[in-house]
Formats: sequence, C-alpha cells, structure tokens
Amino acid sequence: LGATAPPPPLPGAARGGAARGLQGDGASGIRVDDCMKLLGGKSDEEKFAGLLLVTKAVRSDDLDVMRRVMQAVGMAFVCRLLSSPGSPGDASDGSCLYQNLALHLLTAFLSLEELALEIQTDKSFLKIAKLLLGIMTVKDNVTSSGNALVCMASLAATPDGGKRLRASGAIEQLLGWLEEQTEAPSSGDSEHESNRQKAWHVLECLLEPTAAPEVVAKAVPTMARLMAEGPGIMKLEVLPRLAGVMACMEPPFAEAIQGLGDGWHDSMRTGLLQLLQNRLGGEHRRNILTAGLFMCEHAGQEWAIPPLIEGQRFANGTFVQLLVSVCKIDLRLRLEEEDRPEDNAQVVPVGLALVEKALQFLGEGDFDEEEEG
Repeated sequence: LGATAPPPPLPGAARGGAARGLQGDGASGIRVDDCMKLLGGKSDEEKFAGLLLVTKAVRSDDLDVMRRVMQAVGMAFVCRLLSSPGSPGDASDGSCLYQNLALHLLTAFLSLEELALEIQTDKSFLKIAKLLLGIMTVKDNVTSSGNALVCMASLAATPDGGKRLRASGAIEQLLGWLEEQTEAPSSGDSEHESNRQKAWHVLECLLEPTAAPEVVAKAVPTMARLMAEGPGIMKLEVLPRLAGVMACMEPPFAEAIQGLGDGWHDSMRTGLLQLLQNRLGGEHRRNILTAGLFMCEHAGQEWAIPPLIEGQRFANGTFVQLLVSVCKIDLRLRLEEEDRPEDNAQVVPVGLALVEKALQFLGEGDFDEEEEG
C-alpha cells in the first residue's frame, strides 16, 4: 500500500496476479463500483475478493475513494483479519497472509490524515494493541514490523490508545525490541533504521510521566541499563528520552521513582560517565547535564557518589569529579564567549545548579581529610 511492500496473495489467489498495494492500474479495466459491491457483501469471501480488486483499481492517495473503501469494508472486519489465529511469522500459515493484508490496509488508511482521525476513535482499532505487539515479536519480518509500528504510533497518539498500549506492556517490549535490533547484523539497513525511528516515536508518546507515572517510572531502570550497557547508538538514542522523563517532578512520578529503590543508580551513573568521557557537546552535553541534575532532585546528590573502592571515594575519574569539571569548563566557555550559544538559557542554569548541589553535598558530608582531598 503506497510506499509499503505488497501484501502476499490470499490463499487461492493466482500467484502471478498478486496485489501490489493500492497503486491503481489504469489498464486493469476494474471499476471502483464493482469493488464496492464486493466489499459491501455479506460474506467474508466477497469482502476478500473486493479487497483484492481494490489493490488493482484504487490509488492510496485518493482520499474520497479510500474513504469509500474504508466505510464499505468496515474497520471491524479489517481488525478481525488482523486477529486471525496463527503465527504472523509463519509463511506457511494462511492466517499470516490475512494479517499482512490487514496491516497494509491499516497503514494505507492511516497515511491519510482525515482517515487517521476517524480510525483513532474506532472501538475496533483501539482493541488491537496486543495484536500489534505480537507481530513485533516475530524476527526477520521487517515490513510487517514497520507497518505494525505505524499503527501503534496512531494508537499512542490518543489517550485511550496510549493507555491500552501501556497496559499491554508496550514500553518494555519496544525497549527490548530496540535492544535486539541494535545487536542484529542487519541493523544498519535503511528499513531497519526506519523501523527504529518509528519505535522511538511510539515510545516518546508512551513515555509521558504525567499520563502514567508508575508505568513510566518502571521503565527508567531499563533505560538506564541500556544507556550503560548498550552500544554507542543505543546510548545516544536513550539519553534524550531518559533526560526528558527524569525532568518530570510531579509528585506521583517522583514518588514512583523513589519507590524503585537505588539498585539502578549505578547504571545511570555509569551511562552518564561513559558519555561524559566521550566529550560529547551540544545537545548531547545538555541532555547529560539535565539527566544528572534531575537525578539529584529525585535521588539526592549522593547518587553521584559510587560505593567505596579501595578507600578512594573521590579518585580521579570518578563520576562526580568529571561532572563538576565538565560543568566548570562548559560554563566558563559559554559565559566568556562573545557569541553566546543559543541554548545558554537552558544549559547555564543546569550547570550552575549541578555545581551548587555537588559543593553542597561535599561540604555537608562527614568525610575524613583524605576523602575531602
């Protein structure tokens, strides 16, 4: 449908005449009205036949005709196709073909803003969250995963759809999927990369602390671990999302973060330390400092101090020293430059606040002379 790959033929369809999406075929001789009659039929067989004809007679960018197709076939029927029993990754299973066709139809409808707004409020569409996540678990099914992510993005854009996705475990599952895709040898392919961006878009909609404080808080340790242990691209992808989440200080979310304990603090400290050691600048630096500041707000300044290692609590290279050092250098450069960076208004207060908190903590701490040095 449109830019997506063509769906496989339905069982019994001629192999040589497989549909190639709603591209339109002026030479097909098929009339749109004939398609509509079949789509409006009472039997599933008629609807299937109508959908096959639609792929040859209708262009996916024709809003009026696409609306007629959607209204004729009905969203309930399309979603029922998606819920056909069987594994969506088993090519020998006929149900896979129905599911792929349903995904292509939904993706085509959702590509038109006017239709997308109608679909987002449809009760049948709101019930497919678990089905979409099930499709994401199938390996080596890049096109279906991409189409499922398009549908999830549309769901996540609405309060009810986002609630259903969160309740289905979408946040943890998508984070796990992204981790697997990062480690896959083919993760550099353009279609894989496109799917990664789609997955992060869905997560950005779901990772809204004010909408679901406890659910989002539970995802923070996983994100911290991915930032600490994941490859470079994963660290940089997680960083801005994690900084954005931690910036929420609303009481329900702050209480949920407190309820997590401190078992994940080491991952957060390690991940930010690694990024600081890479001397990243610009937006990355701003996100590192923001994450550090709000970790202090949520967990207290002491979170930045790692456990005692051979009595050298403030040995060279520890996170707190590097954090303060980076803030000092960054602030001096930013405040002394004639042409001030555009993001000074955001970064300078964060840097000053971090330095103040670090000095306050060190000044109030009960350390011996060796540690204070």
